[in-house]
Amino acid sequence: MVFNTAVHYCDLLIAVGARFDDRVTGNTEAFAAEAKKIHIDIDPTAISKNVKVDVPIVGDVKKVLQKLAQMVEPLDTTDWLQTIRQWKSEHPLRYRKGKLIRMQYVIQKIGEITKGDAVIISDVGQHQMWAAQFFNIFIRGHTSHRAA
Repeated sequence: MVFNTAVHYCDLLIAVGARFDDRVTGNTEAFAAEAKKIHIDIDPTAISKNVKVDVPIVGDVKKVLQKLAQMVEPLDTTDWLQTIRQWKSEHPLRYRKGKLIRMQYVIQKIGEITKGDAVIISDVGQHQMWAAQFFNIFIRGHTSHRAA
């Protein structure tokens, strides 16, 4: 919910190697409708395939991101990140608990036990979304969900 809300209300969306398939976008016409979109991909046929972008960039992601980092000034995102934290507190990720062990619980526990220092590999399907939502990553002392 929070990821979708953040994408919906963002003013700039930078997609790196994203497919923009219907599982990500829902209605492609309404997807991040107010945002400027930058799409970086090594495959030129992937860009604007499902979602029209404002700035197409074809190239090796590592090289492109290194060049872009040299071109932009840091931006104060404090207010935006606070808004996202507020949404997360109002609408936390959850799953039904019961007698059965849920996959979301297993993924969450792996994240806690490894402190996010693990390689997660997922096939296509619902468990791919659970891995993105429930495997916490730890960056410079902060805990964060990959999905938001």
